[in-house]
Amino acid sequence: MKDNRIIKNIALSAFLLIIYIVTYFLAPEYGISIEPIDFFTAAGCIIGICLLFFRLPSAYYYVLALFACAAQYFGMMFHFYERFSFFDLLLHFSSGFLLTMYGNYFCRFLVKKYSHPGIPAVITVLFSVFFAVTGAVIWEIYEFLADRFLGMTSQGIGVADTMEDLIAGSLSAVICGILLFFLRSKTKTSDKTNG
Repeated sequence: MKDNRIIKNIALSAFLLIIYIVTYFLAPEYGISIEPIDFFTAAGCIIGICLLFFRLPSAYYYVLALFACAAQYFGMMFHFYERFSFFDLLLHFSSGFLLTMYGNYFCRFLVKKYSHPGIPAVITVLFSVFFAVTGAVIWEIYEFLADRFLGMTSQGIGVADTMEDLIAGSLSAVICGILLFFLRSKTKTSDKTNG
């Protein structure tokens, strides 16, 4: 079962990479200009996800790959960041949900690994939210360093963009944390009534 999941995850990455390559070479025929740096960044992102996260459960892996596709393929290769002013903020908002879910998965993994089944739901939720907020901060540090040392323009207008991104990511992390808390509470209540 686990090997099947890994094969599916790698197949998705290979499929996305093929789409990126085909798009890159066919784009000029349709009047679309894709910069080589944008293509290599997008392709590198998918390869990196495959190498680092291929063992994740498929649902988590698919969401991560699709998020990277939205950010890199549409955002960079098709210039959605420039075409749609809300696109960057939308991605940062959705990253809060994504990172909160990964924090929840990671926390449950650690709890299971170290045999602490009685951990309160509020601890898991707080860990998940703080994981997401920390992820948002680390991402903004990356954007700042990339802009500063690689001459990229990921932060656009600088401090205002950074604060909007951090607020969006943090807000969605809190919303997702509240949802997780209620879902976990509901699950524990139904387990007690069924058990």
